[in-house]
Amino acid sequence: MDLVATFHSYVSSQINEDGVFPSPGMSIDKDGKMEISALCEPQSAFYWFWNQITIEQSKECIFGLDRSTNDRQGTEFDDVLTCVHWAEGMDGKKWDTSFRGGGVINYQHEPRIVCEFDFANNFWIERMTGEAEAFRPQMRTVVKSS
Repeated sequence: MDLVATFHSYVSSQINEDGVFPSPGMSIDKDGKMEISALCEPQSAFYWFWNQITIEQSKECIFGLDRSTNDRQGTEFDDVLTCVHWAEGMDGKKWDTSFRGGGVINYQHEPRIVCEFDFANNFWIERMTGEAEAFRPQMRTVVKSS
């Protein structure tokens, strides 16, 4: 399953005059099953994201936050969904750094336009990386049963 494409399709169907709320989150668990979550505010979204990776042992995880932008942020429209995507083994990095620091889905409600993911937006890459780091757990405990 292409989680990024599934997420984009889901987000595209959820946009209304108020934007995208609650914030969507999707993950693929260690058994390959998909979970869809409704995340009500940014802090809980980041906690959900890190919990999926560190506690639930998800293989892949993505979430987005609906935001308004201004001219200096490299976006096409005033409304975007800023996203963080993580996948097990992405770029051969460790669990706590193996994520795309950010991407955006530029959109507008009327007339309806939903752009493809932009994972090259420097402003939002830096911003989302900083926000993800701020909520990153400082330790990870693994308990193995015998």
